[in-house]
Amino acid sequence: MSTPFTIHSINAYTHGLLGSMVGMFGLEPSQMRKLVLDMHGQVTERLRDEGIEYSDLRNALTPTTKKNEIAFIFDSTRVENWNYGLELAKSWIPALSDLGPEKTAISVGDLIGLPAELAWAALHRYLVGPEDFQLHSPELYFVTYMTNITAGQLKKMDCDLRGRTKAYLGYVDCTVWNPLKLAMLLPQVGLRVGRKIITTADEDGNANLPGYPFMSSGFEIVGVEDDHYSILLDHRLDNGVPTWAQEDSRIALSVLGGDFSPLSEGDVFAKEMRITYLQENHGASLQRAGLLGSDNNVLVEAIKEKIASGLVYNLRFIEGSVGSERVPELDATMFTVQVEFPDEEAEVKRYQVGLKYRAEDHSSEITTFF
Repeated sequence: MSTPFTIHSINAYTHGLLGSMVGMFGLEPSQMRKLVLDMHGQVTERLRDEGIEYSDLRNALTPTTKKNEIAFIFDSTRVENWNYGLELAKSWIPALSDLGPEKTAISVGDLIGLPAELAWAALHRYLVGPEDFQLHSPELYFVTYMTNITAGQLKKMDCDLRGRTKAYLGYVDCTVWNPLKLAMLLPQVGLRVGRKIITTADEDGNANLPGYPFMSSGFEIVGVEDDHYSILLDHRLDNGVPTWAQEDSRIALSVLGGDFSPLSEGDVFAKEMRITYLQENHGASLQRAGLLGSDNNVLVEAIKEKIASGLVYNLRFIEGSVGSERVPELDATMFTVQVEFPDEEAEVKRYQVGLKYRAEDHSSEITTFF
């Protein structure tokens, strides 16, 4: 690698193009790396032409410990228009415009794939809204999913939506995993950056093909070619499917020099000096996760087990230097994985584990935990 880069997210989780190209055309890891980096360069330039910096999309596309992922739930039987997705957009788009996050990924769709009894039980447990609501077949519950939402924004949007439509039931906090996420195979309809909404575009450059009324709420539409968008600008809603995560990580790590081996097949380690650093600088996070003071091997194994099926984010190549002097021996390839641990009250919390990747032996050194 010769040029530094940071790629927030690569979607080989729900978008199968990259994986299928390996199988159908026999792409080598070096060819995959070049393909993805070329796509990243094209996406960066396309967005820059529209006054958007790719670097500004990080919090919309990647998990953060300080913001939330929220599923707003609607009862589609309460919408008179047969095209209830577009009709409900007339409620959530103004709420997003006036009260929502400045940077967010937006996905929509029905709950699918869960048996009715499980869906009802999960809604009763996790839905913040009325205790009693009409029970339907799961696909009649419509979801609008957004990332990077603060607690204050959520409170305002929830109140606003209740006043806009009788179809709104409430919201489910999806910041950490819950069973409803298994049923949220939701297509992304937009990526908000300020007053602009980035969507896919067809071969002729036509964007926002479903016709969501973003412009009526003052948004400007920016279109990006479909494959580029779906691979590099599509937020990966973690449905908790291990086999998908395996495929996802083997593609992602190939961009850092890997050989298409999934993250779970590599070693994870932390040297004694690094353990001391983690305890001194990330002690509060380790304490909440019940890991502070653990035996070093126990600490590493606990993290290794969690990241084995995690999604890989923030892939980056960093040039080594000392002061202003370039030192190639200090070059580093890095990535981040989201993990979840229960705290002392058994409430699950989200953490970000930073790792330094060694492609030569497919191993990763734990560097941060926050």
